[in-house]
Amino acid sequence: MCDKHSNMEYISKILHIIIIYLHIFHLRGIKAVVCRRQMTDIVFMLDSSYSMHPPQFQQQLKFVANVVDHFEISENEVQVGILTFTHMVHANFHLNSFLNKKKLKEAILEIPYVGGGTNTGEALYYGRTKMFSKKFGSRELAEKLIVVITDGISENQTKTDSEARLAKLSGIHIIAIGVGNEPADRELQLIATDESVFKVDNFDALDTIVESLSQHTCSDESPPVQNDQAETFDECRKRPVDLFFILDNSNSIWSENFKKVLNFITEVVSHFDPTFTRIGVISYSDDVHLMLPLDNQLNRTEITKKIMGLNQLTGGTETAKALRYLTSYGFLESQERPEAARVALIFTDGKSKKPGETKFAATEAKKQGIHILSVGIEEQSDFEELKEIASEPKNKFMFHVKDYNALATIKERLVMNTCQVQADWRLQTDKYICSFPGSTDVTFIYDSSAVGLYRSKIIRKSISGVVKIVDFNKNNVKIGVLSKTCSKQNNILFSDYKLKSELINLLNAKTSDGLSHLLRKYRIKYQKSHHKTSSHRSIAIIFVDDSLNFIGTASKEAERTAFKSDVYVMSIGEYISKEEAEKLCTSSQCLFHSESYNDLPYTVLDMFKTIC
Repeated sequence: MCDKHSNMEYISKILHIIIIYLHIFHLRGIKAVVCRRQMTDIVFMLDSSYSMHPPQFQQQLKFVANVVDHFEISENEVQVGILTFTHMVHANFHLNSFLNKKKLKEAILEIPYVGGGTNTGEALYYGRTKMFSKKFGSRELAEKLIVVITDGISENQTKTDSEARLAKLSGIHIIAIGVGNEPADRELQLIATDESVFKVDNFDALDTIVESLSQHTCSDESPPVQNDQAETFDECRKRPVDLFFILDNSNSIWSENFKKVLNFITEVVSHFDPTFTRIGVISYSDDVHLMLPLDNQLNRTEITKKIMGLNQLTGGTETAKALRYLTSYGFLESQERPEAARVALIFTDGKSKKPGETKFAATEAKKQGIHILSVGIEEQSDFEELKEIASEPKNKFMFHVKDYNALATIKERLVMNTCQVQADWRLQTDKYICSFPGSTDVTFIYDSSAVGLYRSKIIRKSISGVVKIVDFNKNNVKIGVLSKTCSKQNNILFSDYKLKSELINLLNAKTSDGLSHLLRKYRIKYQKSHHKTSSHRSIAIIFVDDSLNFIGTASKEAERTAFKSDVYVMSIGEYISKEEAEKLCTSSQCLFHSESYNDLPYTVLDMFKTIC
């Protein structure tokens, strides 16, 4: 009796770790449905060697069939493939062979016993290179899991070790189950990922505990997920979210299917608490239409009525336009909630007219702190484009369903993944993020005449963002800006030349170095009253882009500046030379880079968080 109880405990842990790995009980607030849905590709590798007798092999099959019974089998959720191994590998069926649970279970129970050696290494090789290939149904965004069940020692332990390592390096999680006394603990540990190793005395208890164990695992009494963000659905839905639905309204969508999308959106909306979540709707085809702004002041019933009353338009699929509109006008500053996550759910059943522009527009939206979930419907939706649009990680922010009726299968995951999005800390400017231990002067330096009016405005907006996060009350903190050079060396007066050739020489002459002039001015006037001490800190932050001239002269002034101040450099754009910008720095840690002026407000905040 004691042995049987021990076996049941071990097998309980085995199945328990499988379900933990699938991440399917962190949504306990929506138990029955969510426990059955997670995009995962599972390959069972079953030992069919001579050391395992046919009755024991049948017990393996029953165990696997019972495990499968507790998951939703579909192309959008769990897929199962099985191979058996002896001295050779036999692929019984692949991940895309059975998407119907009943047929899958029947196929599992019909797998024949073979007999032979124990070539575990070859099984792992075949699983990695064949079973998890796109050709045989493996999905790029799905979690990948191998469950190896064996009752013997592999024939080539070196190959087994090597193939296990290669599988794990490719992102496959491996659970190793040893049955009986023969499998070596060390080999099982080499095969498995981390601590996913289990040994049982025999198969007797397998078919007696699956049902009760699965029910326990998905219940509220199940052990907590090892995840700091684990929470119930009710807790999740109370997070502040500004949520936009972006609807493909092009010719490719039939009227009946458009209504199905609207119905689906209202079902998603019903899961959110309007006290915390604001809902907006954008519709697009050739043009973009704001159907429902975020600050609509409507209750849930009124929002539902408004959505269901939307009319279908006609035209092409201008996804890029919709994303640009979202970025520019969706989250207006006057309506901004810094504490709220910015989320957009975009639905489409086709490929956009301008894929390159769509990719760029999606990238720009994400740089502005907008998290995008992309939902592709039917086969004609472009998988690669959906991936480009979606935020990271892709397995949480990208969805694909085979038809409009299948939208229901992703509803709970879509809702949970949406409400779990965290607000970008850089938007939470009402919170002090930066405080200095002592009195500090911070001076931002850039040559406005060189960068121009438009870029100067962006730099000043970026500085404004810094001001909002600095705690001025804690200590004596002062912030200044130096930008105008006021140099007369660039002027040409009538009296400066007599001949045309002299005028041409003056025009072709090098203009004065504005940045050097500014650094000299900072050093003489701003540093004069303070010395770099333990009680006072002076910080100079220099902005440079491809307009910078005379780096040698400016670098000498920066070097002199560094005697009394900490000098940091923000280089902007793809054409600025890193090597040249580094000449302004006293160390490699002082150089920061922004890919473009559009990114600058966020990049400066990231830099400043590091500085303070």
